[in-house]
Amino acid sequence: MSNPRKKENYPLVEVRWYDSCSDSGWKHKVDSDLMTCWTAGYLVHRSARSTVVALNCGSQQSTKSHGDTMIIPTRCIQKIRRLR
Repeated sequence: MSNPRKKENYPLVEVRWYDSCSDSGWKHKVDSDLMTCWTAGYLVHRSARSTVVALNCGSQQSTKSHGDTMIIPTRCIQKIRRLR
């Protein structure tokens, strides 16, 4: 039986961020509010340019893998809250 792999140390977070939105219908009044979004997952990367949150993380031997990732422009992030 093989030894269990050490779990990668990625914090579980909730990210609140602004997204762009569009509408193709006719309007009499302009709605300039941005859409607020929330994304939860493992914080696997953060830089001045981008933040990456993954729903799934794994490792096999010396290779780390991430699945179901969301890349968010860091300048759009309003808050990152650690969940555990």
